Amino acid sequence: MPKIVRDVLGALFIGLFCSLTVFSLGAVFGADQPQQQPQPCAQYSQEDNKRLLGETFRERLTSDPVAFFTLWLTVFTAVLAISTIGLWIVTWRASVAQARDMDRSIKATADSADAAKKSAEVAERSLHELNRAFVFFKRIAFEEESGKGMNVVVTWENIGNTQTVQMRSAITWQAFPPAIWSGFNYPNAAPGGPSSIGPKGTRTMLPVLIPEANLREVLAGRARILAYGWTEYDDIFAQVAHTDRHRTEFCMEVLVRLQPGGSGMIVSDRTHTEYNGAERECGQRFRDAQRLRPRLAEAEILEQPDTLVATATTGPRPETTEN
Repeated sequence: MPKIVRDVLGALFIGLFCSLTVFSLGAVFGADQPQQQPQPCAQYSQEDNKRLLGETFRERLTSDPVAFFTLWLTVFTAVLAISTIGLWIVTWRASVAQARDMDRSIKATADSADAAKKSAEVAERSLHELNRAFVFFKRIAFEEESGKGMNVVVTWENIGNTQTVQMRSAITWQAFPPAIWSGFNYPNAAPGGPSSIGPKGTRTMLPVLIPEANLREVLAGRARILAYGWTEYDDIFAQVAHTDRHRTEFCMEVLVRLQPGGSGMIVSDRTHTEYNGAERECGQRFRDAQRLRPRLAEAEILEQPDTLVATATTGPRPETTEN
């Protein structure tokens, strides 16, 4: 049975019980207490006046139909009044409970909508993160150029599921005294023109020459050389989802030793302790990439030719590599 029906029935029962109680108490006390003597009325006979004056309330109630009807009319009026008050109370309580339930329902609906929105945002971010381009430093190689020195050749790899957009890169090197100072800020070299790497593809940059004289300074212990570079690019979601412009940095120390027999130099590398990272690990330079990002056109995202973005991961450098 609904709660409001139980409350209404309870109010009616209480009203009826109170009315009957009042009636019973009135009847009991009326029988025991002397009644006020009514004044004789000229229209009644002397015998009637004597009879009326001698009757009790109970006797008059049973002998006079008008008094009996008036009593029960009063009782039902009292029951109706009490029931009406009880109905007001029940209605007020029901309205308060309904308002409270409605507030809870509205809050639950708002929470559900907020959770659905957050779930959609998480799903969208997951879609972007799982399918965007991820470009990382793959390897560095040294190729001797006879009589001049060593060419530094760097290869970038896109391990993501989609191509890069508006990719720009730069490679350079810097010679230092034997102690590399910690205040070096790795100034950006001028990047080449925009390029792109397809999904799971690589791109090898044009070589950067380190003169033989500088390499011999390293061999003699009088200098140290750092080869470093960076790349910045957008993903295919940047136009519609406003994703960040991405940045990856690398820095390798160039090591030089003599070949067995002293017939030449062997150049190798090892990872430097600074300037290696991606995205927010690049600090201010990552924030500058957002501020200085090139304007994106929809055609640049949708019309990248696949034949120009994927290069072989082994073998000689393709002729389409860019700096």
